[in-house]
Amino acid sequence: MRRYLWRIGALATLLLAVTAPTASGRVERARVTTRAAASLESRETRRLETFTSWLAAGHARGFIGEVGWPGNPRAAGDTRWNDVAAAWYRDAARHKLLVSAWATGELWAPSYKLAVYGAADDAVDAANPQAAVVEGQPPSARGINVDGGAFGEYGTNFDPVAPASPLDNVNVGTYGSTYAYPSAHTFAYLASRGVRFVRLPFRWERVQRSLGRPLDGVEVARLRASVDAAERAGLHVVLDLHNYGAYYEHVGTTGVRRALGTPQLSAAAFADLWRRLAVVFRSDSAVSGYGLMNEPANLPGPRAWEQASRAAVAAIRSTGDRHRIFVSAYGWDGVTAFRANHPSGPWIRDPAHATWYEAHQYFDRDMSAHYRLTFAAEAAAAAHTP
Repeated sequence: MRRYLWRIGALATLLLAVTAPTASGRVERARVTTRAAASLESRETRRLETFTSWLAAGHARGFIGEVGWPGNPRAAGDTRWNDVAAAWYRDAARHKLLVSAWATGELWAPSYKLAVYGAADDAVDAANPQAAVVEGQPPSARGINVDGGAFGEYGTNFDPVAPASPLDNVNVGTYGSTYAYPSAHTFAYLASRGVRFVRLPFRWERVQRSLGRPLDGVEVARLRASVDAAERAGLHVVLDLHNYGAYYEHVGTTGVRRALGTPQLSAAAFADLWRRLAVVFRSDSAVSGYGLMNEPANLPGPRAWEQASRAAVAAIRSTGDRHRIFVSAYGWDGVTAFRANHPSGPWIRDPAHATWYEAHQYFDRDMSAHYRLTFAAEAAAAAHTP
């Protein structure tokens, strides 16, 4: 906090003596910060352990598709979160997890508080404080989500599972303003910062305008051009279907949410999409894997998701594609969701033995990524979390 001192002779000297921080005061504040960070670090370690122990029991491999925390100075970010993140990354490295931070992209508002890198003039070109943590990791943990291709999907209320949406398989939004895939300049900048791979979100309704029908050639060409740009920059890509377990179908004048696992959106339709995408990308060396579905929430239940994801894996493998496949937990895919929603353990039988399980982790109390509380309030809550 800035201190404004009036320099009025002896009064200034007196004020300075009273208000200047003492060495003991600075030490005490450092201790308070350390204790606060320690309580948060302990809570997040316990949360992560629910995922890593689930993986270990099932002899499975794991991917953290999203981890994010505030730090953007344009949003008055508190850099103390970096200490929590650094400790969390050390734990993730100990468990040999792939990690992709959330997030960056050309269409994010400059004030987005979780932005690891900021954008100006249609390209990502500035590092925020969180970048120091990401860039200090081993290569397998130097990933980042570069969103823009999934923008505009939930309308003005930003509800990813809203029953209706102004965008759907007919009204997909305007490319270049509603949504856009990252540019070559963005990928080149990220590579220059030491990023090694990106998680690239896209929408089902845009790449397949009618269920069970051929992919949209224009949209797939855009997606592929972005993948090619990443490859030229030396980056690998995880293709991430960012649909929250549903497909918005145009009915009347609006988009109606069709949940996966219902008669309106079968596991077979989901498998058909991934079979077609695999045919396009199966020989692409820049693609390091496929994220089957981001946060498959509000479906008939975990078994519906298990059935659909099994069908998608089988469809991908039927094409001869041997890329990695990343499978989320049912629900919002937090690190605690695997134990809660899939207590029997891993459910995919992959003939290529290349299926990994994907979880997300945010360090706020409800793991929503909203970070509504201050750092101090979150630390206080963490201190009382069993």
